[in-house]
Amino acid sequence: MEQSQKRLDAGNSTSLEVNQNKVAVANAISTYYGTLKKLKNARNALILTLGIDPLLEPQLRLSQTEIPIDSIQELTFKLQEIGQNYDYLNQTLPTTNDFLHHIDSIENSHTLTLFSEQEVADHIEFALSHRPDLQKSQLKVAAANQNVLSKEGKYLPLIGGYARYSYNDKNLGPTPFGSEKYFWTGGIVLSWNLFDGFLREHEIKEAKSLRQSYRINYDKTYQLIEIEIRNNLYQIEEAIMSYLSSKSSVLLAEQARGQAADKLQFGRIPPLEYRDSTNLLLQARNQNNQAAFALIEAYYQLRNALGADAR
Repeated sequence: MEQSQKRLDAGNSTSLEVNQNKVAVANAISTYYGTLKKLKNARNALILTLGIDPLLEPQLRLSQTEIPIDSIQELTFKLQEIGQNYDYLNQTLPTTNDFLHHIDSIENSHTLTLFSEQEVADHIEFALSHRPDLQKSQLKVAAANQNVLSKEGKYLPLIGGYARYSYNDKNLGPTPFGSEKYFWTGGIVLSWNLFDGFLREHEIKEAKSLRQSYRINYDKTYQLIEIEIRNNLYQIEEAIMSYLSSKSSVLLAEQARGQAADKLQFGRIPPLEYRDSTNLLLQARNQNNQAAFALIEAYYQLRNALGADAR
């Protein structure tokens, strides 16, 4: 803005350019303070989550300055796979027709673009053995099934046995202590409830109803988890496409800024156009960072849905 004012004083600029620069500076300051407020809120939330003394907040420092997309093996493989099928640097990402191809019918509308059905099935299978709520439902169904078998077993006779090694304690006194004769006794006890007023039948019906209720809850939990996993995979697909698109935008913006710098050096464009190209580059980098954060956030949401970090 100071340079524009000097150019205006020298007669090499117009008041319009100066006012545009003032507006740009005011907007940048407003955005800067808004970002500082968000950063402060995020730091306070992190302090609260970690249980650290709030007075130590000014000393909090983050060791990572970049979002570690490349350090996540699953995302790296998927990005490499996309790079082999689509050259996003040359703007050959999947077209609109490629995506519309998957919604030509109701059956294909449930098909993911970047994840195969086998990959979806593998994620669901992984969740079956790691989601605590699903395992809890499985245990309830198994316990209810054993309860039904226990109730049905009351139709059968109960067989028990006993064994005892003792002395005849009915005639106390005549035999000195320590000289008693010990005997082995044993037997089998058979009990069979032939009729109990249909109590067994009602208990069996109640146990079966409870088992059916647990099975329904298990199926409901399973379906909700499957929907959650599929939605997270859709979010990852969207985040991957946004990340690749923003990455290509950064490359184009860097190229445009370099060309603008050459033109400015030879006086072919005014400084305002060079400033605009620089702003576009900064916006492209900011969008790329946001897309990278959205991608890693979608990835950890998927891990949460799979129960990968459950203990």
